[in-house]
Amino acid sequence: MQGASPVPSFNSPRIFQASGGVAAAADFNGDGNLDLVVMYSSGLPGSVSILLGDGRGGFRTGPSYTVGSEPRGVTVGDFNKDGKPDLAVTAFQSDAVFILLGNGDGTFQPPVAYPVGREPIGVTVADFNRDGNLDLAVSNSNESTVSILLGNGDGTFQPSLSQPAGMIPWVLGAADFNGDGNPGLAVISAAGQSPGVVFIPIGNGDGTFQPPAPYSTGGTSPDSLLIADVNGDGKPDLVVANGSDSGNVTVLFGDGDGTFQPPAIISNGTAPGAVAVGDFNGDGIPDVAFENGLNTNLVSVLLGNGHGRFQPRANYAAVGFGLVVGDFNRDGNPDLAVGGVTILLGDGSGGFEQPANYAAGGAADSVAVGDFNGDGILDLAVANGTAAGTVSILMGTGSGTFKPPISSPAGGHPASVTAADFNRDGKLNLVVRNVGADSVSILLGNGDGTFQPAVAYAAGGEALSVAVGDFDGDGNPDLAVAIGSGGSILMGNGDGTFGPPVVVYPAGPHPTFVVVGDFNGEWKPDLAVANDIREFSSCWAMETGVSNRR
Repeated sequence: MQGASPVPSFNSPRIFQASGGVAAAADFNGDGNLDLVVMYSSGLPGSVSILLGDGRGGFRTGPSYTVGSEPRGVTVGDFNKDGKPDLAVTAFQSDAVFILLGNGDGTFQPPVAYPVGREPIGVTVADFNRDGNLDLAVSNSNESTVSILLGNGDGTFQPSLSQPAGMIPWVLGAADFNGDGNPGLAVISAAGQSPGVVFIPIGNGDGTFQPPAPYSTGGTSPDSLLIADVNGDGKPDLVVANGSDSGNVTVLFGDGDGTFQPPAIISNGTAPGAVAVGDFNGDGIPDVAFENGLNTNLVSVLLGNGHGRFQPRANYAAVGFGLVVGDFNRDGNPDLAVGGVTILLGDGSGGFEQPANYAAGGAADSVAVGDFNGDGILDLAVANGTAAGTVSILMGTGSGTFKPPISSPAGGHPASVTAADFNRDGKLNLVVRNVGADSVSILLGNGDGTFQPAVAYAAGGEALSVAVGDFDGDGNPDLAVAIGSGGSILMGNGDGTFGPPVVVYPAGPHPTFVVVGDFNGEWKPDLAVANDIREFSSCWAMETGVSNRR
């Protein structure tokens, strides 16, 4: 296998059990297999990662993208009408929604931010003004509004319009609740609210909405909402998971005129969270699945009896938060993806096979993917993030499982790891950033999954982030390192060694993250550097051989 891509943000996604977890499923690379979007919102910056499905229920890591601070919501839509799925992601602390246009091969163009209201959480997509272009609705939790962004049909959006949405809007969805052809909204108030309320603003068909009408959710602390025809009458219903105070899942059956019946409890759980609807046993009747919070590591499935009634729930082990339905092994049976990430393959009778977990490990701080032993099967390299100072290699078996880890010393406290071929021998090597160190460590691969002893190279200051690219065009991978005073470049010699940090670039105070990409289309690697939003909210972009720009 040749060296890994020199663009770290398209290489080694950081996929952990994190708030948000599995966010959406779609075929992002056009191979007919469902893929997953996973949010990672713990820390700065936040990111979304792509897991590419193999059509047999297994996944491999795809690219990861920085999307501001603390991403909270994700939705999928074709915003530029090119037939390729795109992403819209809300960033809670950035007061923005980020648009990532899909390339159709599992990768996405760099995120573009659109300002919305304060502390956005939920996002949903529909054609609110009926012009044939997809629009966005974003719930702003700190100002009790929904921002409407009307799409131009080319992947761009008009400035947001503010609409009242009830108190502290949290999660939202869109549907035509009264049969007039105009999409309306369903918005639940923030988790922790007592009693729980869902607000229904009926759409006017021009991008505006009628005043929101409140309905009780039948519990307290609602934190998840799903719109589906649960009783098969052709009218959209609301499925709400009420949190730990109530611990139940309720359905508000729609009357078809924009109003809803009182909530009916369909199950009690343990702090139920995300909900999903699918026909899990193939009887043509909608079933319901929901994940349970409070560290239960359980997903509950309720098989429908028809007319909105359900059998007692069956529980399945699953790790994390977030829940989506898809046919991940293409056997015609709906499967479940949970958290960060557990896959439950459906057997077609309403039951599920033993869970398969995809994660970097409990103490992991970063994960890189590559074929480290040359057998044509993807393996994992994990920065353990402990005082042991090791990187662990987990060899893939080709069936979605991994062999026990093999550890290699990597420095004092490995916090990130990236794979590339630094000595151009066709074998993948590793670069590791250690917390608190003014250096980065290089581990040259032996081609059998083992590595030579780590060699440290001065970075010019405390290394906070490292990225790989060929900055001088000599064919040798170089390193860009974010340090406390800005950033430094370590030029690669092509034999796995590096020169001193000869170039220091300004990047604003407190740089924390650096990525490489061709941002101006000149076929030269450029740099984007994020500065700690708590200190100085900015992002700097550096063009190779061109003056710096902010």
